[in-house]
Amino acid sequence: MTTQAECLRLAAKAEARAARGARNAAQIAARRGASDPVAVLALHRADLDRQSAANWRVMASTHP
Repeated sequence: MTTQAECLRLAAKAEARAARGARNAAQIAARRGASDPVAVLALHRADLDRQSAANWRVMASTHP
């Protein structure tokens, strides 16, 4: 079972990954266009990382 500290660490990692992914998606969209499949996938991945961070924060908040 993951501890509260581990959950918070994983949430921070996911948030950092999401921030990098969002920057990457913006750069790709600037070069190739916002509707380019690679840009769309990069933005989707960043969104999944944000959701993952939120899930880890919920897990951390449910620890005693």
